[in-house]
Amino acid sequence: MKYVTRWSMICLSILILYFYIFAPPFKVLPFGSDKIIIIVILFIILINGMFSKIIYFYKYEMFFLGLIALFSIYVDLFNGHVVCSLNDTSLVLFLFPCSYGVLWSINHITDISIKRILFMCVSLASFFSFFLILNPNIAYDLKINLLRYPEELLNTFIYRGYGLADGLLFSYPVIQGICIGLIILGYWKYGGWGAFFASIMLIAVFTNARSGFVPILFSLLIVFVLNTRKFLKVGSFFIIIVLCITVLDDFMEKSEMLSTSFEWSMTTFDILNDFLLGKTSENLEALLGDMLVFPVNLQDWLLGTGNYLFVDGVRTTDIGFLLRLNYGGIFYLSLMLALYFYMFYRICYVDKKIAIYLLFTLLYCNYKSDFFIFNSGVRFVFLLYVLITCPFFNSENGEKT
Repeated sequence: MKYVTRWSMICLSILILYFYIFAPPFKVLPFGSDKIIIIVILFIILINGMFSKIIYFYKYEMFFLGLIALFSIYVDLFNGHVVCSLNDTSLVLFLFPCSYGVLWSINHITDISIKRILFMCVSLASFFSFFLILNPNIAYDLKINLLRYPEELLNTFIYRGYGLADGLLFSYPVIQGICIGLIILGYWKYGGWGAFFASIMLIAVFTNARSGFVPILFSLLIVFVLNTRKFLKVGSFFIIIVLCITVLDDFMEKSEMLSTSFEWSMTTFDILNDFLLGKTSENLEALLGDMLVFPVNLQDWLLGTGNYLFVDGVRTTDIGFLLRLNYGGIFYLSLMLALYFYMFYRICYVDKKIAIYLLFTLLYCNYKSDFFIFNSGVRFVFLLYVLITCPFFNSENGEKT
């Protein structure tokens, strides 16, 4: 009975994390499934009087978030329309309290480390993706009947979006890529099993979005610079990947949808090859040329225009830093960067490799898109940040199995 209860609590912990981070957008719910967890967690925080402790541990981070929210409220009021103020306010109100509350709850209902629970959660998500990749007809039915998947994306990217999660075309593969990097850097030490799960995560990245590859490349670069011997050992990880792709080959011959998905994924290496050889590429030209839209005068550089260029029909960009620069100017963007560098400073006290890795990953994500929103990627990164930096969770993790 005790064994059953223990595993029930482990499964409950994984589900709490899964719905908080990945928030599958079920059609039966009029809101994201993460909202259910958030409401429960806020209630737990309230009845246990944890707000003061959260503010004590993360007062500077919440101070930066508070300044960002106040400035965006000012910009939106001045321009007479709501653009970023609701999102920025939700970040300061929910990001750190919910991250802390989720970890605190899991720590009290299971006897294994939160770090391991997090690994199980991300692995479960990748296995959902792997199953759907092998069963594309089920994946299609899932998108049509169970999940709220935008119709225009469903028609355009029918060969992508494999998973039971929100943000399948950006945040989700980024999370999987970050976790692969953490395995490579030794944050999770599971030997051969770690390599196996990382290969499943890589397949999830491979068939959803190229964005998830960049954190992996960052981790490989860090290992190469700091530990060449370990870099050579990572070769075994790629051997497992090749074996998995070989197994997939038989399925691809039987499925036109899966074959198309694989062909699209392989263009990632064409883009990388073009970049390394200095050749032109449509995707690189878009990111490094067409999307570089800057403010037009000094006032706009300093205080922004209050407009979100992603939905602008004339001057448009999807580069996150430039979206925020054009919206709130240098002052607004500087607050966001100050938050990131302060987070880097705190993680350095625990693990410099992880600090460098997460900083560069955050900078990349905010270049590739507007990552500074309350999405699954940000929820994962900040939850990981609290897990790494909070003395309570950090010390507890070392004592559990």
